[in-house]
Amino acid sequence: MYDRPPTPPNERPFRLAPPSPFAHDKDPHGYADYREASAITGMSEGSIRNRLSRDSPYWDPTFPRPRRLGNGNGKRSAVRFIRGELYAWVAQRPEA
Repeated sequence: MYDRPPTPPNERPFRLAPPSPFAHDKDPHGYADYREASAITGMSEGSIRNRLSRDSPYWDPTFPRPRRLGNGNGKRSAVRFIRGELYAWVAQRPEA
């Protein structure tokens, strides 16, 4: 439909960054965002939020709680899980 202009010979075409390594290859003592927590647990981000919400029928009191990074005063403070706690939670779950 639309033709892209030719790439000059001295420039490489635009490419997306390679995918990040799997979450299980990273330091277990580091922090994981919701996307990494989803990869570690095998659950969707929405399922993780349901496990954390006390109002949800899927609430799990044993699920690791995320930590607020920074001073905690800002509404936009980063929220991360500790990877080791996620790995421990996955290890204590019964196999399907």
